[in-house]
Amino acid sequence: MFSLDNHKAIFLFLILGLSAACGGGGGGGTASPAPSTTSGPPVNVRASADPAGSVLVTWEAPVSGADGYDVQARVAPADFRTVNPTTIAATGKFLSFPTTLDALNVPELSTIEFRVLGYKGTLPPGISTVASTSAPLLRPELALATSEDGVERLTLTNHSKVADHLHVDRLHSFDLNLLIWNTTSMGDFPVGTTSIVDDAPPEGSVVYYTATYSKGSATASNTSNKCSAAFRPPSDLAATVAGQSISLSWNNHSAAATKIVVLRSAGLNASGAGLEVATLFPSTQTWTDTVPAPGYYTYSLEARTSLWASAMAIPVMAGTLPPANGLSLISSIQQMPVARQALRGDSGAWYFAQEMHDGHPSIYLPVNNAWNTATPSGADQLIAPYLALDAKEHPHTIFRTGAPGTNPQSLLRGWHDGNAWQTEAIAQRDINASFTPGVAWRLDSAGIPRLIWAVGDYTQPQALEFAFRGTDGTWSIEPVNLPQTAQSFSGRSFQLFLDATDTPHLLVDDIFTVYHGVRTGAGTWAWDNLGDLGQGRFFKLPNDAGFGDGPGDFTLFLLRVAAGTFDDELVLLSRISGTWQNVDPVFHPAYDSLSFTWAKSPAGDRLAFFNGSNEGTRVVLGTKGNWTAHLLDANPGSNAFPAFDPYGHFHLLCQVSQAAIGMQVVSLNVLYDEQVGTPLAPLPPPPTVSLQGLGK
Repeated sequence: MFSLDNHKAIFLFLILGLSAACGGGGGGGTASPAPSTTSGPPVNVRASADPAGSVLVTWEAPVSGADGYDVQARVAPADFRTVNPTTIAATGKFLSFPTTLDALNVPELSTIEFRVLGYKGTLPPGISTVASTSAPLLRPELALATSEDGVERLTLTNHSKVADHLHVDRLHSFDLNLLIWNTTSMGDFPVGTTSIVDDAPPEGSVVYYTATYSKGSATASNTSNKCSAAFRPPSDLAATVAGQSISLSWNNHSAAATKIVVLRSAGLNASGAGLEVATLFPSTQTWTDTVPAPGYYTYSLEARTSLWASAMAIPVMAGTLPPANGLSLISSIQQMPVARQALRGDSGAWYFAQEMHDGHPSIYLPVNNAWNTATPSGADQLIAPYLALDAKEHPHTIFRTGAPGTNPQSLLRGWHDGNAWQTEAIAQRDINASFTPGVAWRLDSAGIPRLIWAVGDYTQPQALEFAFRGTDGTWSIEPVNLPQTAQSFSGRSFQLFLDATDTPHLLVDDIFTVYHGVRTGAGTWAWDNLGDLGQGRFFKLPNDAGFGDGPGDFTLFLLRVAAGTFDDELVLLSRISGTWQNVDPVFHPAYDSLSFTWAKSPAGDRLAFFNGSNEGTRVVLGTKGNWTAHLLDANPGSNAFPAFDPYGHFHLLCQVSQAAIGMQVVSLNVLYDEQVGTPLAPLPPPPTVSLQGLGK
């Protein structure tokens, strides 16, 4: 039998034998450590946060290594929570995890605690010691820009949600190497301030600004970019025209300027470069110039120091006015489309047409204070006069399709109905361009065009056709019976106009005389040989033929050779109650350039003509037998468009030059508006322009 002591001996024997077997036998080796129950913890955990809101947690891998990590954070006494969206791979001994205060969703000035958990296999994670950092005030963003008026504009973006104080300093330097800076306090501002204007930075210095937000002892600062504080130029330069005098006014802003220099250049230009015409004290803010000749001028001002530092004001342009001889005008400078034709509507809006623009014609229609290009689809070539306005101020045009010089060509009518362009085919014809202008058209009182065109080639006798639209909407075309003596001539010119009853009149020039025809029935025209009147040699037709004063009464514009001088002159020839009157000379050009534009007042009591001469660009206004010339510009090359409004007031748009504004080329124009009293009998208001389809 075994006793209790024997049982103990046997158990001890078994244990000692198992120990010897595990030790690999022989001579009492060292015992192995007990197996680990977790992975090793990450070590040397660090955490930092900067005023930009960035947070970085770093650590080292445990001695035993790890397969991956989690970063946990908390603001005590809250519990730790994992902030990495996926497990961080173990990529080496030294590891990091970047994040932001916004992602952690912790308030500024709070203490954030971090710990890192390391995973290995299926063992429980090893947990590091806790590292902490403070969430600082978030740093602002600053941007600085120097304005044309010489002031500095600082834009501030505050990212702090807890800052309760803002202080701004200006730093400036006159040191070329920017080694010496002077600091000036701009003061304290509400933390919600988004912009600060410094209207007194030291002129000619380099400046930047620092903004410091704070709460208690905690601060967050940032600095702006550097800018040069410009030498401050004069501002609000304005020109007032009185006859041949141009008065300038401006505001001075420079405390360093020792003089103001006035520069003047002939013509309109955007640069303002010119000759010095006056040197003034820096306190001067007005000056009047008497220009050497009528015309258009550009002025600028420079504030200068004794060391020749300078700052130029934004240039101002002005057009002088004609002498005070019964015409009271006010001029203004306008930027408008470049165009060959301009029309003023009764609403006061201007419409423009350009014959060819980048290979295609363009029509510019007013929209608010700008213009949109809106040309009928398929228009390859506009027919002069390119553009006409009906009683509703809707634009109309006649155009051809097909390459110039090819035949037959399609003639089409285009018009804007207030919503969109509409088109209508008129005819296909072999237009004879040697019988200029080839096609002539005018708009009748119903807003429908009437046309005359030449057909056949230059080797054949001339033939003209008249086209009109019937009440049924179809177009009728009929031949014109030319005067017998003119039928054999080729290469001559013709013009069409309508009188007050919409009766067509036709002028044909055959070099030796001018014939006048009036349509008396289908295909029949009654003709007068104006050379039989014995009032000089009529030899050329201007661009526009004339106008009707009533049934059978009309006035023609003609060019003739002046008696004795053999110069060209423009005359009016009127027919009243079937009788031709004596010619009325309007003006006597001094050279052979007879292109001109004209306008008639609605009541028919005033006419205006625009024409160049050796003396310059001039406008002639008056009534039959009573004409007054006004010289506007010493440059005879200007193009201009006269107009009368519904009240009989005179307006003149002079295209003077062109300028590149950004990516667009515009026409620099002088607009003259007549200043008169209120008419005795009020007229109906002008129509409201409706061009809905143009867009913005």
